Amino acid sequence: MKIEMISDIHDQFEQKEWVKRFAEEKERLEIIFDELIIKFHHIGSTAIEDCNSKSVIDILGVTNDISVISTKNSLLTQAGYTSLKEHEMQGHCYFHKENVHLHIFEDSDPEASRYLRFAFYLNAHPEKVKEYSDLKSGLVDKCSHSLETFINEVDKKAVQERTAPLHYPPLGPRKSMWAKEEIIDALHINMHAFMIYFCRYISTQFIFYQPDVTLIASKVPDDNFNTVLTTRFTEKNAKERISFVLNFYREQNLPFAWWTSLAQDTPSNLHQLLQEAGLQLKEDDIGMSLDFAHYTPVDSVHDVRRAVSHEDIADFVHILTQIGITERAYSDIYAHVPTFLFEEGAPFEMYVLYDRKGQPVTTGVVFFHLGVAGIYYIFTVPKARKKGLATAMMHHLLKRALEKGYTRSTLAATSEGKNLYKRLGFQPCCRFIEYGCSFASNLE
Repeated sequence: MKIEMISDIHDQFEQKEWVKRFAEEKERLEIIFDELIIKFHHIGSTAIEDCNSKSVIDILGVTNDISVISTKNSLLTQAGYTSLKEHEMQGHCYFHKENVHLHIFEDSDPEASRYLRFAFYLNAHPEKVKEYSDLKSGLVDKCSHSLETFINEVDKKAVQERTAPLHYPPLGPRKSMWAKEEIIDALHINMHAFMIYFCRYISTQFIFYQPDVTLIASKVPDDNFNTVLTTRFTEKNAKERISFVLNFYREQNLPFAWWTSLAQDTPSNLHQLLQEAGLQLKEDDIGMSLDFAHYTPVDSVHDVRRAVSHEDIADFVHILTQIGITERAYSDIYAHVPTFLFEEGAPFEMYVLYDRKGQPVTTGVVFFHLGVAGIYYIFTVPKARKKGLATAMMHHLLKRALEKGYTRSTLAATSEGKNLYKRLGFQPCCRFIEYGCSFASNLE
């Protein structure tokens, strides 16, 4: 969520003037986007009554297909907008011109509803508006760039009250025509969003965004919860930036996994540089994609249940601990996750398959984002393997994606799982290599 510079804040117009200006700009944008499915909302400080603000109108655009927004770039340029391309790598678009910032997200993106909740909550709580304004004006010495803590606190309260929508409703049909490059982009962005999904809402895991890399850290010494993603180093600075990442985790004495994509991460010799820095190859996975036109749904005869409570999540995590994930996974991570993140309407759906004795034996997650149904965490406890349970879970998740109107599914397949996915019709499209690092053993 973009945070305003405190030093730039001033109150130039009455709020009704901002509302008028938003309506005028919204009308211009609706002409530009014309035939596309997109809704515009007034967000940010100028959308909040009696709130000190910059002389900038923030506009949220929400669409059913973010990939088509680029077809309007020339018209937006003619209207005075400039695009910041780096935001496209994270699955959303950002344009700006004098006094207007335009943020466009797909309806499945959690950030879309988060922006709306913030403005909705403050307009319903005038006492918090004054606190927000005072905070922006009074904390310059302590925090000259970010109000992240305040915004997170407000969002938690908005979620607790449930007076504002927690999830943006689907706006229209999902993307059906895909080029190979679009599939690879969607797979990467879906995976990135999946891996950071809980981090904003729990106190035991954190995201550290850098312009050229994303770092996830937790209080748990397990590299499943400490991860490096989306590396965009240059040949000139790669060694220095790798050292920065290593020092970041070394200072916290945390093992971590560095996910790399041969298709998108840079520089081209990143893998060699990581190995030279002491990281060790952990997994060599295949990115795969399924076109639902080539898939025949199969009804499951197994007891597959969606996890909608922390008791359900405990069953989910119980399976994970039997395949090697830390016993602290539930107490230190999942127990802190607010239920709205996985309940009805959320893009994140967790499932558990139970055997005939009612014991949890297989997990599965489907994450709906950027036009694809991303499949994750297909695990079966050792004693229940070779019984078709992972296949049953996959059919359940794929059927769920079809019910929601998705036309394509993606995943990253390990060597153990790739044959299962091939039988279901998944085709390879890219490659991921995961490196691991435990400072006690690798880099002393």
